[in-house]
Amino acid sequence: MQRNDLLAFSLLVFSVVVLIAISIDPKGFSIKDWQPLMAAVIALVGAGTVFRGATLAYNAAIKKIDFDREVHQSQNDRRRLGVLLRARFVIFSFREKLILIQNSLRVEHAEPEQLDVSSFPGMQEAWEALEELPGNVPTEFSNLRTVAAVFDQLASRRPQSRKAEHPDHNLIALQGTVDEVIDVATRIFDAIEVELESIWKGGA
Repeated sequence: MQRNDLLAFSLLVFSVVVLIAISIDPKGFSIKDWQPLMAAVIALVGAGTVFRGATLAYNAAIKKIDFDREVHQSQNDRRRLGVLLRARFVIFSFREKLILIQNSLRVEHAEPEQLDVSSFPGMQEAWEALEELPGNVPTEFSNLRTVAAVFDQLASRRPQSRKAEHPDHNLIALQGTVDEVIDVATRIFDAIEVELESIWKGGA
């Protein structure tokens, strides 16, 4: 298509130059004398056509890159949203379990089950996606696992300590530890909730 356009323009330039030359010097007109000018004009037009073609190709490539970047960013945003939603649900469920344990520890001679954070459904997946979680949530997750491990150690010693004389220091320690785990879980949940609200408002 570009070759046809260039050919047509060359013929047009040739015709115009011939007409001008004849009008200037009808008797002494010679095509040979005007060939350098016509060649220069045609070459200039050809270079301009090539430049425009290269510019169009470059712009098309840039648009393709921008489009691919937007698609990739959209996929990343959807993946991160999924991570946040799953993490929020996991922490909510875990906190509900903690509250049940907290209530059970109000009974004398209680024998609470261990928390075992790593085996709680979805917790390991959230742990492996820490880089997707906002702010200091990764640090809070680490704190959660640490404090829960302390609780499990206390709970594992419960059968031997529950018959101890009053005050029941093991029970007191368990109560304080589960309260701390609940506090950490609540901070994680609230931080994820804030991040989700920010995402939803940004997409509105």
